[in-house]
Amino acid sequence: MPGERQVNSRLRNKLVYASGQFGLVLCGYGIIRLFSSFFVARGVSGVRLFPDYIYQNDLFGFFTAAGLIVALSRLADTVAGVVAAWVSDRGALRTGRRTAMMRAAAVPLALFSALVFFPPSASNMALNTVIICLCTIAFFFAYSLYAIPYLALISELGVRARDRIQLSTLMAFATAFASLAGNRELAFMDTVSRMTGLSPLASFRLVIAGYALVSCGFLLLPALTLSDSIPPHSKPASEPPSRAVGAVLSDRLLRPYLIADFMYRLASAIVITGFLYYVTVLLGLPSGRSDYFLLMIFAVNVVLYYPVYLVAATYGKKRLLTGAFLALLVDIALLVPAGSYPLPASVQGWILALLFAFPLTVFSVVPYALIGDLAVACERKTGVLRGGMYFGLHAVVVRVSQMAVILLFPLFVSGSSPSALGLRITLILAAAFALIGLFSVTAYREKEVSVLFE
Repeated sequence: MPGERQVNSRLRNKLVYASGQFGLVLCGYGIIRLFSSFFVARGVSGVRLFPDYIYQNDLFGFFTAAGLIVALSRLADTVAGVVAAWVSDRGALRTGRRTAMMRAAAVPLALFSALVFFPPSASNMALNTVIICLCTIAFFFAYSLYAIPYLALISELGVRARDRIQLSTLMAFATAFASLAGNRELAFMDTVSRMTGLSPLASFRLVIAGYALVSCGFLLLPALTLSDSIPPHSKPASEPPSRAVGAVLSDRLLRPYLIADFMYRLASAIVITGFLYYVTVLLGLPSGRSDYFLLMIFAVNVVLYYPVYLVAATYGKKRLLTGAFLALLVDIALLVPAGSYPLPASVQGWILALLFAFPLTVFSVVPYALIGDLAVACERKTGVLRGGMYFGLHAVVVRVSQMAVILLFPLFVSGSSPSALGLRITLILAAAFALIGLFSVTAYREKEVSVLFE
């Protein structure tokens, strides 16, 4: 097994591993980013580009059909993540428990990423709503069945801490390029429509099917070519789900980081959710300007990935995370009175966007490597491989933070023209979360973790 671990730690196999992340992001882009555009959104003229396949009115006086589908699917995603973590940790070591689950999930994942956009009826909205809901839930269930074992491989393929931060950095690059490719889906739809004369609906479906096919290839590449790397003298977990969750949550080395990660994601999600409003209401700039700022943040992220990797590999992850929280706090503090500085609004926007890019980059590169470190430390202490549950619970933190912001943000901001006061309150709330996260990350015992896997 040590020979397998050394082979899997080579650069070529690290690139193969990162291709799985490219496939995950690419196949998920349509459902995660374009679901509302396809089923709900109306263009500038108020006319739907695609037919109405599901109910557009409220259900039960509270949810829209699309909102209910999204809520149920993300709940299924959260539950499936824990289940996938538990199952992959209990798998027989000699059968490739991580890669076996990835192989089983890859094709259904790609298939359902396209099927969601192929409702069966042109007029029966009740049937469409049920089928789309089931397909979306199936997609997220398959997503977790692939993603959690895939992430758990970091702690097994990454022989050294430096290997794990390399894998995490390559995943960040893969995420960025897959997001860039996914962002071109609607543009490709227009191109296909012009070149073939197909309707927007047929063109969109053709592009979605093509993306599903490509993403399936990237998903299968690591699942078929990499082998599980089993540390010597280790054994699979054998406890029931509740005890498995409890065993990981009882890790005193993990808890401070989970709290810090949760608080960061709450704070950053508030900033991202309100970004358009901060640009238009607080800075008084045209709405289109926010796209330029977001594009700049994306470009700075890609540029900073490698320097962040070098700093993390040389000086450790805790210092970087602390710096990221400080930068986030400074950025939010400057955002609160945004628009009142004696600087052009566009200059203020560039400064605030640049400051936000740094913590976003750090939390794109560091978390997976850090969770991998903790999973390895646990294996060294106990002899039990629980990497799946470590990454599964981290995924729960990510999902819950996203859902919390969806519920919190509208409490202070409502309507198409929210008040400046409400927006500033959301920023104060984000600052409070970031401050708690900063205190939590200082309690993370990086040296004690490092001693366990050196």
